[in-house]
Amino acid sequence: MSPESNIVLEADGTESRRSGLWQRTGFRGPARMVTAKRRIVAMQEMEIQDYARRLFDAHGTKAIAEAAQKASSFEEKGKPDEARTWRQIEAAIKLIRGPNAS
Repeated sequence: MSPESNIVLEADGTESRRSGLWQRTGFRGPARMVTAKRRIVAMQEMEIQDYARRLFDAHGTKAIAEAAQKASSFEEKGKPDEARTWRQIEAAIKLIRGPNAS
């Protein structure tokens, strides 16, 4: 492979040398991957909000304790991803509930 094959035309019209991932995927490759990851994260956030809303509608303020118990249970089982999801659900329920009345 010649060194000229690593030259990429940038969006601003300048040329630069690229290697590795950039060479294999092209100029737009990593940007497309980031966009896909953002879509996945956005979908997960929407699912968490939806689930939190349904849990709150079904159980009221007790839903906060239920989500916290689920998170603790997963933490004890050594499943941090599931525990993090339940902590996010717990936080979403707290937002739905609003501030405590005094």
